[in-house]
Amino acid sequence: MSTALLERPVVENATRRQLLAAVGATGLLAACGRPSAPVGAAPAGATRSVTTSLGTYDVPVAPVSVLAVDSRVDLETAVALGLPVSATSLRPPAAWVPAPPGLPVLKGPIVDEEVLALRPDLIVCSAEDDGEYWPTARLQRIAPVVPTSFDVPWRTDLTTIATQLDRRDALDRVLAEYDAVAAGVRERRRGALATRRIVVAQWRPEAGTFVVNTAGRLQQQVLTDLGGSLAGEERAYAADQEVPLEEMSRFRDADGFYLQNTGTERALATMRDVPVWRELPAVRAGKVVETTGNVNYGSVYSAMQVARDLDALYALLG
Repeated sequence: MSTALLERPVVENATRRQLLAAVGATGLLAACGRPSAPVGAAPAGATRSVTTSLGTYDVPVAPVSVLAVDSRVDLETAVALGLPVSATSLRPPAAWVPAPPGLPVLKGPIVDEEVLALRPDLIVCSAEDDGEYWPTARLQRIAPVVPTSFDVPWRTDLTTIATQLDRRDALDRVLAEYDAVAAGVRERRRGALATRRIVVAQWRPEAGTFVVNTAGRLQQQVLTDLGGSLAGEERAYAADQEVPLEEMSRFRDADGFYLQNTGTERALATMRDVPVWRELPAVRAGKVVETTGNVNYGSVYSAMQVARDLDALYALLG
């Protein structure tokens, strides 16, 4: 997996208190006994066989403690499918993800001891790179791992995992929620979506470059769903392609900019003194919307956030 996935990680250690609370909650449930299962519910300990990119193996039908390794695709997938998430890692959940309140955030790279303390019976983890941040092979020795992917469309990935875990009802509900958000944007911004062209870009001040985020990225997927279009040459750029600062003038004809902020400070604030940016007609006219967090990677909740951001941008474009 590209190291671009680690853009300015904001890592928060899981405290011993959080870990003990998570473990204690699991033990308390076991000690007190579980409520009677509803009619048709899977019996305790029931499993189902799944075949993934990691092989064929059994996963619990009704897991009780799920580790979502990455707080972007992995966590969004687990929450969307109604899995009982006990922890995530690398960074706190984005504000638009309805994660459990007070969810522990393990230090990245995660440590086996911390994972074992959570007693997970299922792990959701990206399988793009079996390395230190997404160690699928190592984690598979602790609990069955359901792999996600950063490199396929979010809807395809979520549907695949929902099918593997037999969570189609949860999938249908959350897809209906996204479809309703997208339909609302299409209805409100029909004219602008049909006629205005935008650029999706990320400013990297340390390198003095802009990264044009197009092919395959979440923003492009949502823009396509909405019926919008990219401006001029940006349509030919690959995801993560860097554009030297002096060449940003090639986007003078863009009607608006969707500016990606992957850090903790507002990107626009650092760009006010960059002449080539300041002189772009769309920028001078205030036709810029900046993200409130990292939406370069995610699943259904980040897709809904992108749709809302684009709603705000196209509202400026008239």
